[in-house]
Amino acid sequence: MKLNKLREILDNGGTTVNTRIWSTWPTIVEAAASTGNFDYFEFLAEYAPFSLNDLENFARTCEL
Repeated sequence: MKLNKLREILDNGGTTVNTRIWSTWPTIVEAAASTGNFDYFEFLAEYAPFSLNDLENFARTCEL
């Protein structure tokens, strides 16, 4: 089974840091992830147009 890093942090009483992203463009997720400063990303769907394909690519990039 794949390790869930976020669940491990929460189970150990740690705190997490996230950022909201208003675009499903995978390059933005890659750029934010490359900093190493965030534990997870939140897509703010209220303010950006998206399709199911966009969300799939966003989620795939987050997993990497």
